[in-house]
This record gives sequence, C-alpha cells and structure tokens, in this order.
Amino acid sequence: MALQMDLMDNNVPMQTVESLCTRYGLDMAHARRVAETATQLFDETNRLGLHAYAARERALLQAGAMLLDIGAAFGPADHHLSGRDLVLAAPLQGFSQIERAVLACIVGFHDGDAQPEQESLLDALDDPQRRLALTLAALARVADALDTTRTQTTVVRAVSDRTPDGGLVVRVCGPHSHADAEHANAKGGLWRAVFGPIVFDGYLTSPGLAMDDSLAEAWRKALRYRLDQAGGIAAWKIASSDAATPERVRKLRVAARRMRNDLRLFGAGLRPKHLRPISDGLRDLSSALRRVRVCDALLANLRDYSERCDEEDRVGLSPLADAWGTQRTRQVDALIAFTSSDGHQDWMDATTAFATNDAAKRAARCIEAGRPSHVRHIVRSAIARHLDHIRSYDVLPDPPTPEQIHGLRVAIRRLRHTVEALQDVLPPEEARTWLQACAAAQDAYGAIHDAHQAATTHCSWSPKIIRIAHAVAFTRPALPSEASPRMPKHSAEWLPRVLSAGEII
Repeated sequence: MALQMDLMDNNVPMQTVESLCTRYGLDMAHARRVAETATQLFDETNRLGLHAYAARERALLQAGAMLLDIGAAFGPADHHLSGRDLVLAAPLQGFSQIERAVLACIVGFHDGDAQPEQESLLDALDDPQRRLALTLAALARVADALDTTRTQTTVVRAVSDRTPDGGLVVRVCGPHSHADAEHANAKGGLWRAVFGPIVFDGYLTSPGLAMDDSLAEAWRKALRYRLDQAGGIAAWKIASSDAATPERVRKLRVAARRMRNDLRLFGAGLRPKHLRPISDGLRDLSSALRRVRVCDALLANLRDYSERCDEEDRVGLSPLADAWGTQRTRQVDALIAFTSSDGHQDWMDATTAFATNDAAKRAARCIEAGRPSHVRHIVRSAIARHLDHIRSYDVLPDPPTPEQIHGLRVAIRRLRHTVEALQDVLPPEEARTWLQACAAAQDAYGAIHDAHQAATTHCSWSPKIIRIAHAVAFTRPALPSEASPRMPKHSAEWLPRVLSAGEII
C-alpha cells in the first residue's frame, strides 16, 4: 500500500519530528537508539518476507519511534496515551492525515497493555492502513523495550527463523542485553499478534559493571557474564566423550580461570560460608578441565609437527601419540564422572542462583566504612596490585627457568582477566591497551610453557622422542644431531611492553 505524501522532500518530516522532540525535552539518545533498532527490525522482517513495506513506511516507523516518549512531558503515567493525543494535535509538517493517525497508533501502542480492539483510531483506518499501523507499532514497541535500561548498548546482531513453532529468534548483545531482552519478551504480545512467535535472546559482551556497584553485585554481574560467554550453565555438564571436544574443554577452562580470578577480585564482598561452595566446586572443576586441556594441547602440537617432519620421525611419533591419546581418554572419563556427580550439580545450582536472582544480595557481607565495599574502591588498586606483581619479575635471569616463565605468564594472565572484569568502568582506550599487551605476552610465554610440558610429560621415553616432543611444542624440526633440546631464551621484549601499559595509570 502506498501512503499519500503531502511533501516530496522526505527530510522535512524528520526535521519536524526532531524539533518536536526537542520542544518536549525527550531523551534524544534513547529516541535515536529506538528509531535505529526499529528500522533495523523493519529491514530484517522485510528480508524474511514478513511484510512488503518500502521506504516511505520505513520513514514513518522511524518518525513514530522517535516520538514514543513525547507524552512523558505530562507525567509518566499513561504517557503513551498522552503522546498519542499530542501527535494527533501537533502540526507535523510533511505527513498526511492518515500518516498522522498511524504515527499516533505507534506512540499509543508502545507502552501499556496494547489492546488494538479498544483503540478508536484504528476504526478510522481501512484494513491495509490498520495492518500497517499495527505492524509498525509492533516493531516500535519491542525496539523501545530493547533499550529499557536506557544505556543504548543493546544491539540486534541477528534475526532468524529457528524456533520449534516457526517463530523468530532475535539475538541481541551488549552488557545489559539480558535485561533488555527480558523486557522485549514481556512486551512482545503485539509482535506475536502481527508476525507470530518470537524470542529475544540476550548475549553479554561485557559484565556491565558500574562504579557504584557493591562488590557482591559486581561478582554477580561478572559471574553472569562468564556463564554467558561459556554458553550457559548447561555447558558445564559434559555427558559423553563426544561432547568433550578440545574447543569446548578449552572454552570452559578459560571461563573457569576467569571466574576464579573474579572471586579473588570481588570475593571480599561476600560472606565466606556462601562463597566457599562455589569456590571449592570451581577449583575442582578447573583441575579436571586442566588435565584434559594439557592432553589436547600436546596432541594438537604433535599433529601440527607430524605434518611437516620427515617420514622417519613421523613413524617414531606413533608411540608418543598413542600414549597421549590414552591419557586423554582417561582424563575425559574422569571429567565426565565429575560433571555427572551430585556435588557438581549442587555447584551448578548455586552458581545459577548467584548469577540470576537475589542470592548474591543475601550473601553480601556488611562492610564497615573505611574498607573497600564497592567497585569504585578497588578498580585502580586491583590493577596496580597486579602490575606490581608483574614488575617483580624484572629481576629474572637470562635465560630464566621454565617455572619462572610460567609464574610470569600467570601474573600477566591475572592482570588480563582483571581488566576484562573491570572493562566497563575503565576508559575504553586504557582497557584495549591492557588487553592487547597482556594477550601478546601470554602467547609468547605460552609457547615456552607448552614446550616444557611436552618435554617433561614422558621423561621415560628415549632421548630422541623427548627431543621430538620438545620440538612439537615449538613446531620446529627436531635435529637428530642435537644432544638435548634447549629452552629458548626469555623473550625480554614482552615484560617492558606490559609494564609500559601501566604508565597510563
């Protein structure tokens, strides 16, 4: 259906709409984000064949989405109805009478119960016009809900038709995406009436911490973020060897490390009796994952090396590959048994309770004045403490021992995880500087640690096999003429690089 246009210049309506928004003191950052999200959903639903509206209808949706909160100038109660009446009465240049009625419907349906059958405005429209008004109102209503937190951080990443009942899944991401997605699901009734079933699924891109968060609340947010990054709480139960893929084990182990670091960072805000079941379960889980992950790293490096070595060495690697493969099988069986235990289920239940409800509030410790109790109290001291620990390694000998290199790598990793947890309350450029420097240093020192692990895992093998195992970790040819493998020298460039990142604080 083509709508009647009073003016050919499509810029005129939006200019008039923006001036009206300014006049009534709208939150323009929120209004623009809602309009952006609404038009994105318009495009996605058009792509999926749910409607055939074109540029003019899209511009009408953009205008209506900008105006949603215009009635708030007269008070928050029933502001959607006040806004509806204001749009009808306002001299909006560039819109036909029908278009103004559609705009009023968009505004009127964005909040409240959204009952079209009780809206007299729809009676003045014919069937195609009524369909348009409801379609655009449905898009604007959920777009508004996706910025309920008023942070302008929740972004639509994907829209796909994947639900069992043939509906849509809208995947949104951002530090507050779970909360915004929850509101969108609650306000999705009009969408479901127009388009059919829909689910909004939030995915966190950062913990979403604020300076005024208590340490207990910061722990809850960080825990929720770590679980989300790992694929949800269900991902922590491995039921079969097929499920224990190297990538899944790696992902869970990294998440477990970060969760343990978060406990060290925020745990002072929680009562020990509430914290201990989670910390103990996490420690045991980390150990089980680590044993499998060590085998995976050795086998991956072995495969990489065998593809480039000569035939004689390739044949000679078979006993080593078999031994490491058998060891992995045993460790996977132990991991399956652990994650199937009642104790691990209790840990999953307690962790879920902390991340998703008020359990963290009940576990919060009452901290007296003069001791750190909020994020703003620890953000700088936490980073400085890790940086001091890293600085203490500037007296390493050259070359250092593998154990010393591993200790430095762990110190850098903990700084990285701390910055990740605090990224929302750090200047973006500062956070990026820390993370880039730490990641590069971890990679450099990680190769040395892997080599040492490979060379010492099977010390009973012949010197040549040990030599090959050592070479596997560095992915370089093992020379038969070498009497023994030599650890590479300490890569001295990385420690100054991480320390120089500290100059910004």
